Amino acid sequence: MENKISKYLRKSIIFFILLIGNAYPKDKAPDIRDKFKEFEPGVYFYVNERDFFLRPYRNDNYTVEKYMREKIVPVVNHFLTINYKGDVGELSNYIGQGTVEDFNKNCKRDKIILSDSVEYKKLLFKNLQTRNYPCGISSYFGLHQLFKVYKEDVFFFETKHYFLVWLYPQYKYGKDKNSSWETPPSFDELEHGSTFVMYYMEEPDRIVNRYFFKFHADSKKYELFSYFTDFTENFIENFQYEK
Repeated sequence: MENKISKYLRKSIIFFILLIGNAYPKDKAPDIRDKFKEFEPGVYFYVNERDFFLRPYRNDNYTVEKYMREKIVPVVNHFLTINYKGDVGELSNYIGQGTVEDFNKNCKRDKIILSDSVEYKKLLFKNLQTRNYPCGISSYFGLHQLFKVYKEDVFFFETKHYFLVWLYPQYKYGKDKNSSWETPPSFDELEHGSTFVMYYMEEPDRIVNRYFFKFHADSKKYELFSYFTDFTENFIENFQYEK
């Protein structure tokens, strides 16, 4: 009888210790997403109102967050949606002449020679549809990671994936013999949209791909490139160094 009571007491004590241990939060590892706001599931936007680099988006009518929600979130949602659907027609809105020229150079480097840029553009879309990439994977602007992939496949891998989005104002830089300077874009230049950068990430903070959306104020259209910027690269490197 005493042995049964002793066993019962030991089990009760162990259970009580485990219960207390779970009642207190464990130390949480730093997460880069804590520096962003999740406006859409799995899509995080950098809206730090104190960041001096983002001052062009702040005025009497706008905060950085309001600008991001109104001007950039719809573009990101549209871009991701057409990729998940595999909609080449809609994707063509993001593939301008500059993008095609970059693709041309990569293909020529791999000895794929076509008659003109129209044919290269057709090849780009055909390759995305067939998931065949003869020009080398880096030629496809990271689209091979998303094109014709279902949304649930992106966000619910065993290791989760997510997106980080930054505004990237196009400053004008100048210098003379004595000094150098930078001039931020006016809000008139940003009224209809802004260049921004989107990173496709794997937990915890590994970069999978970069997407650079250059905004053309004259046509009010975005053009997709695979460039990356010091601002975003340094942001991630500093986080990884500090954590």
